[in-house]
Amino acid sequence: MPEATLDDLYFDLGCSKCGRKGDAKKGALYTCTHCNNTQSVSVPRITFKFKAVDATGTRKFTIFTREVETLFDLTSDQMHGMKYSDNATMLKEKIEQFHTTEIYLQVGPTN
Repeated sequence: MPEATLDDLYFDLGCSKCGRKGDAKKGALYTCTHCNNTQSVSVPRITFKFKAVDATGTRKFTIFTREVETLFDLTSDQMHGMKYSDNATMLKEKIEQFHTTEIYLQVGPTN
């Protein structure tokens, strides 16, 4: 991931049940307009867009909350807090490690 930066991490808040974007403050209980769950909690969601390079060429990828948490070994809640605080340096360092570290990506069908 030779070009990945902190700016490639995108955060928003979404429904704890269906994961779709919501409009409540972080941690707030609300009724989701997408799944109609009356007990939804507004939770951080994260998207990471990057280019991966190997001997076969370059590919663009977008991964979402679960995969980002696995890649960074942090929860989306932890990353959300870090990006908007003095701990953003830790996220930047993790991303810089991706520039020189080989990572195995298993790509499969998605909807």
